[in-house]
Amino acid sequence: MTAITLKAASYWRYHAPCFGAGAGAEAAIGSMADGIGTQAVHALALAGAQWQPTDFVVCSTIVSSMVTEVADDSAGLFRERLRSRLPGSAPYVVNAYECASWGYVLRHCAALSGPRRVLLAIADLDVHQFAHWTDAEIWRNLWGGTGFGVAILCLELGEGANDALLLGPGAGANSMMEFAKHLKTAIARTPDAALCQPFFPLKTQEMFAKLVGTPNPQPALHAGWGHCFGSDPWIALITRCQEAGAPRPDTAIVASLAFNGYSAVAAVGLAPDARVDLQDRPALLAAAPTVAPRQPACPAPLSLHTEEPCHALN
Repeated sequence: MTAITLKAASYWRYHAPCFGAGAGAEAAIGSMADGIGTQAVHALALAGAQWQPTDFVVCSTIVSSMVTEVADDSAGLFRERLRSRLPGSAPYVVNAYECASWGYVLRHCAALSGPRRVLLAIADLDVHQFAHWTDAEIWRNLWGGTGFGVAILCLELGEGANDALLLGPGAGANSMMEFAKHLKTAIARTPDAALCQPFFPLKTQEMFAKLVGTPNPQPALHAGWGHCFGSDPWIALITRCQEAGAPRPDTAIVASLAFNGYSAVAAVGLAPDARVDLQDRPALLAAAPTVAPRQPACPAPLSLHTEEPCHALN
């Protein structure tokens, strides 16, 4: 078993427009917080009643600055709405590393004292509902179609968790090559692991497969999902676990590459009782919460570090 263990994973997909036609940004932010909170409660139920997180982080590639700027009232609204669904929590937001933010979050948490239980949300929903995420030629040329949704992960970090992570600081024009090198290193360490990587368009995927030379290729998922930002590898892992007639992987290599060159590669073990969930959801402003708030299993609040949004982690 690796030093990073997945206890539960949930991905809920939302089709554009994610908040219904004509929804304002402030209303969408509150609705997004409610949706993340509802899904987090659901994921915690998958993990088990006694699984209590020590850390709660929301990371994103396309999150609005209205959510991340401390002085903005909408940022406070976002956190308060999450607290209403998850009593005792103090979520913070990381977006500096784009699609690879989840890896930097795990590195930060692994550096804290004691074993960590991380409740991690990867939330890529456009509260402004800009057409360029789906229509702009630049994004279509880079990654084809765009997918929107939220991944919720319940992850346990044990001793040596930092060693299970390979992070790339951004290598400009060489970022793809550096990412491939990190992926090859991870594969060499755990050759039997299921490979869960970004969803590239077919031609890019074929080129990348040649760079990596993987013995355990990921099924082609881009056509059905588009590029779902930092959630790509976690969707791939969930679909592997749900594949009919195939054995569930014991270990996976999850990997993300950001537009600005940041990358994250991690070896993740699956707990024997790990549970996963994949859903298509209606527009958030049209969906009423259906899960009751999660109550702490003990009187003590979650042990979290800050109530302020955090853009970058050292």
